[in-house]
Amino acid sequence: MSENKQGKFTVSREVKIGVTVIIALAMLYFGINYLKGINIFTPTNYYFLQLERVDEIVQTTHVMINGYQVGQVDDVIYDYTNHGPITVRISVDKNLLIPQGTIAEAYSTGLMGGKAIQLNLGKSNEYYQRGDTLPCTIAGDMLTGITDKLVPAIQDLMPKIDSLIVSVNGIVDPENSRNINKILDNAQVITAQLKQTSYELNGFMKKDLPGLVSNINGIATKVDTICAAIDPKKVNSLMSNIDATLGNLKTTTDKFQSTDNTLGLLLNDKSVYNNVNNTIGSANELLIDIKTNPKRYINVSVFGSKKDK
Repeated sequence: MSENKQGKFTVSREVKIGVTVIIALAMLYFGINYLKGINIFTPTNYYFLQLERVDEIVQTTHVMINGYQVGQVDDVIYDYTNHGPITVRISVDKNLLIPQGTIAEAYSTGLMGGKAIQLNLGKSNEYYQRGDTLPCTIAGDMLTGITDKLVPAIQDLMPKIDSLIVSVNGIVDPENSRNINKILDNAQVITAQLKQTSYELNGFMKKDLPGLVSNINGIATKVDTICAAIDPKKVNSLMSNIDATLGNLKTTTDKFQSTDNTLGLLLNDKSVYNNVNNTIGSANELLIDIKTNPKRYINVSVFGSKKDK
């Protein structure tokens, strides 16, 4: 600063440039931290994790509790002297108290990569102090889980695929190919026959079926007319006559089966049949004898009779 002739202080050009540079640097610092997700105005506590692998775990990796971000990774430290586990420092909200028994779990956030740290809070009434080391595990990523499920299924599927390939090779064999060609030729013939049958059926449906349906309708109409012309009383009378005739026929049949009449005896009694049969046989023999020896039974003389010696 300098004082001018009027007694006022003026700011030199260099000071203005310096203040501007300082303000720009401060804005750049706050802007970078803001883009990283770091809120420098929020007081935090820090803890340490010991991990064998830190794939995709970098500064600004989110620290979550049930899907809610409560902090982030501040630094990843590798000990080049011992080549031991990798130390990860996380910072969480100062108001968060982490109970004993809490386990930090590093897990994948998606198929495309990316990690986050989940704090599975314990149930103890005692709490970790600032700077303590929390127990930590690494959960399998989504791709690993999918692979673990797919690989056994693929292994079970491989024998079936091998059998399928063998079957396909058998089909491709020239001998089988000829058989397949024969089957295809037969299928073409059957298809042509079905096509011809379809044409004939369509012709029948268009030409013959309407006439047939018309004839059936005409017959049905005539049957309706006949049914309408029939007198129910005459039908009842006819049925009564039929019943009476059937009754008489049954009576006659019963008499034929009974043995209290001549025809029944003849039909049912074998002795009567045998006697009649014997009588007819005797009569037949008598007629034959008469034809053979008529003089035994008939004595005719023109000039008078003469006794035989």
